[in-house]
Amino acid sequence: MKLKQTPEDFIVEEMYHPTFSKEGKYSLYLLEKTSLDTLEAKKIIMRKFRIAYPEIGIAGLKDKHAKTTQYLSIKGRDGQRYTFMEKNISLQFIGFVEQPLKTGDLEKNKFTITVRALRKDELDKIKKATEQTKQFGVPNYFDTQRFGSLQGTSDFIAKHLIFDDFETGLKLFLTRKRGFERASVRNCRKSLDMHWGQWETLVEQCAPVAKHLREEYRVLEYLVKNQNDFVGAFKLLDRTIKELFVSAYQSFLWNECVKLLLRQKIQKLVEFPYGAGKLLFYKELSPELLEQWRTYALPMLSKKTRVSYELQRIVDRVLRKEGLTLDDLVVKKMTSLFFKERPRSMLLFPQNLAATEPEKDELNNGLYKITLSFALEKGAYATIIIKRICQL
Repeated sequence: MKLKQTPEDFIVEEMYHPTFSKEGKYSLYLLEKTSLDTLEAKKIIMRKFRIAYPEIGIAGLKDKHAKTTQYLSIKGRDGQRYTFMEKNISLQFIGFVEQPLKTGDLEKNKFTITVRALRKDELDKIKKATEQTKQFGVPNYFDTQRFGSLQGTSDFIAKHLIFDDFETGLKLFLTRKRGFERASVRNCRKSLDMHWGQWETLVEQCAPVAKHLREEYRVLEYLVKNQNDFVGAFKLLDRTIKELFVSAYQSFLWNECVKLLLRQKIQKLVEFPYGAGKLLFYKELSPELLEQWRTYALPMLSKKTRVSYELQRIVDRVLRKEGLTLDDLVVKKMTSLFFKERPRSMLLFPQNLAATEPEKDELNNGLYKITLSFALEKGAYATIIIKRICQL
């Protein structure tokens, strides 16, 4: 099985119904991009039109390896001025609105995903798995994309912040290599790892790639003037980036709680690797569990979390393994950065899930392809659906 052989194999469309206003103070656009993640696209727009980062609003982050359509707001009434089209990105003005877009404003995401390189003997299994997914749903896990800050490790930056180890957290952010980065940027990160603490040397060595590492280079310049003030240096990072560190760790803890709950209730489970360890999937649920879990929600853990006795035992086991308690889930030296408590449905039921009839795969001789289409509530991961249907 192969996913994302071409960007058009993974199409994501944001579903949102804006309220337009002729006197609105913000311009609303439709952003279409291919092979760019949302933050990369945002930076392109910033540089092209000299717009400040906080003036651009988005409702959610979209995958890099895909063709995606989403909404984007820009402060002001410039309207058509920012409309443009280039090879992998376009921005189209659609009207004025009173408020900027913010995380969570979208309603749903619609997915059209082509799964390639399927053997003939896999096709019936996929058909059966599609029907099982419609009936029983899947665990509503956070998938690998949520854990971009890990970059192949199991070392969460937020965990170091909890223990007031801002130096290690900062070093992890500055030195972790991203697969899509150019060689000169990777060399800079390698130098950061090898010569950590030699700030003046590092500022000089990384100067040629400063424009590609704006956040990182600003931190280095700060450390030259403020030796070893790692808390102050960390505060310089964009708020969105810092919040991603916390949400990644919080998401990992949520996944671990769901896995433990599944282990306690279901005998037959299938393991599947992902970016932060392994996930557990069931194929079917008993009528009792289906009824109990269909509307069941687990909270994202925070210091204020209060749950039933049964779930508290699960939470305690997960946190004990991490060397933590609920009271520890706070970044004491950065009160603006905190673990937000919110419920998340335990199970995920894709809406209008459908699969095309198998076709010969023009990119993989002698094999087949199918196309899956469905919609998901915001915050859910299409790749979890694909894992369940096509890879178990």
